[in-house]
Amino acid sequence: MFHIVDDQPYLGEILAEIIESFGYSARAFACPQAYVDHVQSEAFQMPLGTITDIDMPIMNGYEMMEKVHHFKPEMKFIVATGESAIRHEYQSKACMYLTKPYCPESIKKILNNLSKCVQFGASKDIGCAHCDDRNSFGLKSWSCPHPDTNPSTF
Repeated sequence: MFHIVDDQPYLGEILAEIIESFGYSARAFACPQAYVDHVQSEAFQMPLGTITDIDMPIMNGYEMMEKVHHFKPEMKFIVATGESAIRHEYQSKACMYLTKPYCPESIKKILNNLSKCVQFGASKDIGCAHCDDRNSFGLKSWSCPHPDTNPSTF
């Protein structure tokens, strides 16, 4: 299961369809606050990862990630945005980055790598550093925000 947070509902639904075409389930949320509320609800089930836009009204994606990590520090986030110059103190907390517009094959690679990370623990061997667009976001010195899931591999 993957969650998607994008203030443009049609983009969230399209991404959900792409994710489902690769054999994963997906659920889209059109509002960061609605997602934060969902994470705190009894209905919440931990996704493999949450794909979030950054530039959203009222609460941006990084702020949402910070709120969610307060309750669920183990959550894994993928930032997917058309903005390439967004800087935020929380930007290093994302597992992966994807530049919009994205192609389905890029999404598939990220989903598969994140799934391996959840299943086997964080590891350089998964190849996360080479499957996304983090260099486009100026994150050349990025490192895994969840290395404690399997510290012997880092």
